[in-house]
Order: sequence, then structure tokens, then C-alpha cells
Amino acid sequence: MRGESVSESGEKSNRLIEGEAGIPLGYCLSAQFYPPITLDKKLGYEFAATVSDYIEPDSCEFESTGWELKSEKQGLTIQIGKNRLSLLGENPSGGKGQEWYEHRYHEVLLRFSERFQPQIALNSTALIRQLFRIDGDSRDFLAEHVMNIRPDRFGPLNRPIHLLGMRIAFPPYEAEWREGDETKTDKADWVLELKVESWLADPQMLFVEADANWHEPMQWNKQTVTTLVNRLQELTSYLSKVRDFLDHPTGGVE
Repeated sequence: MRGESVSESGEKSNRLIEGEAGIPLGYCLSAQFYPPITLDKKLGYEFAATVSDYIEPDSCEFESTGWELKSEKQGLTIQIGKNRLSLLGENPSGGKGQEWYEHRYHEVLLRFSERFQPQIALNSTALIRQLFRIDGDSRDFLAEHVMNIRPDRFGPLNRPIHLLGMRIAFPPYEAEWREGDETKTDKADWVLELKVESWLADPQMLFVEADANWHEPMQWNKQTVTTLVNRLQELTSYLSKVRDFLDHPTGGVE
């Protein structure tokens, strides 16, 4: 919304394109582990060799404070600290989907487990970034259809709006209710921070970022790698609810 752009929308609906899936921008996983490892350069090169079937690094850095293997071609970065491993799929190229990244993350985590034998996953994170196309302007979409704000509400600011967005944090929760003779439970053991913003590079695109954190420690065993990678699927499933929330009619501005 550039001040006057709300009233300029004309034939545009300023809504999400119906039936169109999000465009992936990033899939990231991270886990803190115990015990800490020694970041010896020789160990770094050996680990790089074990994951060479899954990542084609353009650059490798093996310092005593941290290792980094980066593949510009694949849009993949592996970062390893003394007690944290991060897998970053930023700006995926070539139309690769989530499954492509999940497969590589699973194999990298598996080889990390075999080589360094962590005992406990202290906490873990999963992050997904997506873009959604808007039929019109994403700032108008957020103001009119999500926040239910009249265009003239921004008048006192007396400035054009370059970016408009919202940020929501959700805590872990557990809720019970009765349905007939049954007691049902709905719960989530993870913290979620959700960002929804107009896209600076193109206001016809809507940027969505979901950043989830699991704080409960768990034993690191054969199942742990699958559990960590499945965090992305759990987050993707929740993003379908986020889309429903964004697309839900508010009744419009008065």
C-alpha cells in the first residue's frame, strides 16, 4: 500500500490467487546437541567427504570456532558449531521441492550421527519461508482482508507505506474438551513465530515465514534423525492452516 494505492486497486481483487501453492524460499533445520565436539580441521574434511554424495560445496571453511560447507548451486549450507548443527536451504533453485531438501537433510544428519555420536538433542528448530502471489497488492491484501483496516486509517502517518506486515507468536499448549462421552485433547509441544509481510522486491507477492522451536530434550538415537527432519513436515502441515487464516473473509472494512 503506497498511500493512495488502496483506492487504485480497481479491477484487482487484492486476494490470494485461488488454488495456487506457495513458492518455496527456504527450508531450514537446526539442532543443539550434547556432548560438544572438537572442531578439528582434519575432522572437518573427513566429514565433508562423507556427505559429498548429497552436497556439492563451492566453498568449505573449517575453523576452530565453526565449520561451514556451502553449495551455491544447490542452495544448501551446512553449519556446524561445537554443540549446534544447522542445515540451511536458502532460496531454492531449479524448482526443487521440500522432499528434495528433506532427503539431503536426513542423509547429512545420519552421517553426522555416525561420525560424532551425539547423545542428546537439547532443542531443535525448523523454519520455512514461502511466497504467495496476490491478485493486486499484498499491502492492500493485508490491510483490507487480513487486518480489516480502512485505507484512510493510515492518513495521520502522512507517509507512503513501503512494507506492511504482522508478527504472531504462539506458545506450546494443551487443551481438553468433552465431545459426548469422550475427552479429546489438542496440543502442540512447540513454539511458533509467524511473520506475514508484503514482499519488498515485489508488492504483488506475500512473504510468509514460520519459525518453530522444540525445547524439550530427547535422546539422540536412530529415530532422532527422522524426528528432526519430520519437523519440516509438521510445520508445512500447519502452514495450510495459516493459508486458511489469510484467505478467511473478515467481512471487509466499513
